[in-house]
Amino acid sequence: MSKTEIVQKELAKTPFYEKKDKPKPMNIEEARVEIDKQIFEKQSGYMKSRALYSHGKIWKSYKEFAYVGSKIGKILDLTKIDNKIKNIAKMLKNYKDQKIILFSKNPNDMSIQQLAEILGCDIKSSYSAGNLTNTNVKDFLDIDLIFMFDFYSDYLIKDAIQLGLPIIALVEPSNEESKGITLFLPCNKYFRPARAFIAKQIATYYLES
Repeated sequence: MSKTEIVQKELAKTPFYEKKDKPKPMNIEEARVEIDKQIFEKQSGYMKSRALYSHGKIWKSYKEFAYVGSKIGKILDLTKIDNKIKNIAKMLKNYKDQKIILFSKNPNDMSIQQLAEILGCDIKSSYSAGNLTNTNVKDFLDIDLIFMFDFYSDYLIKDAIQLGLPIIALVEPSNEESKGITLFLPCNKYFRPARAFIAKQIATYYLES
């Protein structure tokens, strides 16, 4: 049994990953109904988890991701955010055989642990300046890709830029900069249901790619 099959088998035991039966042949009308159902489920997941909500007014630097129909300026565009998640999954897949570290303030969250297992990466909950650049420190990190999930560190970004390391990061669009980050995702990353939903979306697109 391959590693992916083992992971999928384990995840099938939890609500985070739902194992799907092999699809049956459909006619055009059935296919249209199924597509509409999938679109509704995705939209519902984004809204129920509040993944598209910002804690404050969305900064101008993230204006292109704001939902134009929002009068309060605190809601993100579902389609644009979902496309960003697909791009993140694709980039992570490109680094499949290289060393990735996922940084999280909540390393014990099941959704984060399961995402890290799928990606085959370690989880770190803290970072000190020099952990990437100073080989003499006890906690020196030798990695190829940085993934800041529900985590943000100016020191980490600065050191990664110095070494030319790519960074994927979830950012809160009302108080976190994206400067120096290779691929960023504006979202409500500090709200637990939103984190879980985003982790599930990344994992789903990663396994499908």
